[in-house]
Amino acid sequence: MICIKNARLICEDGITENAAVLIDGEYIAYAGGCEGVEIPEGSELIDAEGQYVGPGFVDVHTHGGDKYMFHDDPVRAAEHFLKHGETTVLATLYYDLEKQRFIEAIDRVKGAMAVSKNIGGFYMEGPD
Repeated sequence: MICIKNARLICEDGITENAAVLIDGEYIAYAGGCEGVEIPEGSELIDAEGQYVGPGFVDVHTHGGDKYMFHDDPVRAAEHFLKHGETTVLATLYYDLEKQRFIEAIDRVKGAMAVSKNIGGFYMEGPD
């Protein structure tokens, strides 16, 4: 179990001051005020020191990040976004790629989805 404490928690209805988040494996077991929350023995404690903690961002249309494009290097493009708080991205491929390059890019991104867990799928665009 991981416990992030002393956080300013960003929620859909506002910010909770002096908050805690308990993470059990891949799941959030608790998110809310520190008062009354029981932190399980042996938990890894992370003191947020009053910094903001919030949900990951979802980007539904991105061609790439930093110097990496999804059609060329989807793993590195996805890593860039994950480092910046985007926990889900939809890889967007340029509609004007040549047909064979487009097919190869689709296969490349599909293969990268097994490695980069933040690639949620594709955003497809086409000519006007």
